[in-house]
Amino acid sequence: MIALPQLPIAEPVTVASPRWVRARAPGLLQLAIALTGALSFTVAAKVDLADPRLLLFACPFRSLTGIPCFGCGATHAFVHLAHGDLFLAIGANPLWAMAAAILWACALFQFARFLGLRWTLALPPLEALVRRHRTSLFALAAANWAFVALRS
Repeated sequence: MIALPQLPIAEPVTVASPRWVRARAPGLLQLAIALTGALSFTVAAKVDLADPRLLLFACPFRSLTGIPCFGCGATHAFVHLAHGDLFLAIGANPLWAMAAAILWACALFQFARFLGLRWTLALPPLEALVRRHRTSLFALAAANWAFVALRS
């Protein structure tokens, strides 16, 4: 019989209730996020997916291998979400649809801060969240890529 090594038991994750804290004025990075979000939403809202000129922007990875890449469907997800078609956006690429929604929500929030909103949610630093949940994020990205590959 093969003896398996004992794995340590994971520590339970404790999540503090979100609390509102006083925010500083937005910095250059926050302003760049807001402008990127506003620009991507504006462009996505103007794009017509039936336009034959979009065929010029075919995925090079998919053209070479026949396999969709991690970002295949991202343009469709952004455009469908900008036009208010949530289910079509999720069907195109769930992870990029979620990224578009988060980007646009962050852009709205940063513009509100720029206009004078001085309260924000106290959140842990992004680096700490990514470091703590990198395995889950990798699994989420792999599941998203499998969804896109199987859908095609």
